[in-house]
Amino acid sequence: MYMTKERKKMYSADTILALCKQDPEFHKYAKTIYFKKNQKIFDLTDSNGKIFFLITGILMLTVRFDESGENEIILNFVKENQLFAKDLFSQIYPSTSEVKALSDGACWAIDRYFFDRILTEYDVKEQFIIHELLGLSRDTFSHLRKSTTSKEERVRMCIKQIGEQLGTVGENGEIVLPAAITQPIIASFSTATREFVALIIKKLTCEGILQVRPKPWIILDVDRL
Repeated sequence: MYMTKERKKMYSADTILALCKQDPEFHKYAKTIYFKKNQKIFDLTDSNGKIFFLITGILMLTVRFDESGENEIILNFVKENQLFAKDLFSQIYPSTSEVKALSDGACWAIDRYFFDRILTEYDVKEQFIIHELLGLSRDTFSHLRKSTTSKEERVRMCIKQIGEQLGTVGENGEIVLPAAITQPIIASFSTATREFVALIIKKLTCEGILQVRPKPWIILDVDRL
């Protein structure tokens, strides 16, 4: 299939999904999966050989370092219109990486061979894979960067990152966070204890930076985080 040089540039995830949907065999190789909060997405279907596209909801990419799961951390979040796949994660993260639902939602599960055929037809397969792996690498380096800061800085950085990735900006510049964001989520993302996160959140609230009651949380002044 002929494409101009400009059109060979990396497609966004929703554009690639649109290309898949244009194929008459899309519904033969794709199905909608509905999930509930706290469910593990890869356990809901045979995830090997599948590409997932989040339709609605919020997911989190986690990695645990022991069988008990007590040392599990959140590496990043998956928001609507993002693609993810188990085999891509396995190229960078250990086998204990999971994608868990932070809210109820739905995603497409697309057969990998069908997906690869579409990427090949539009001559964007290599660019897509490189783009996705670079994104996962950035998530890892982001956590490494946080580890060089103080615990308070890590908590502040994580709240700000969640706001920028998942929040909704209001008329006055405030950022409304999803209702699913809680102190335990911030603790797992920042690798700080829940008790310490509670202290920092109280401090941010007193300083007029963060509002936590009533829910959802609102970042009132993102520049001071």
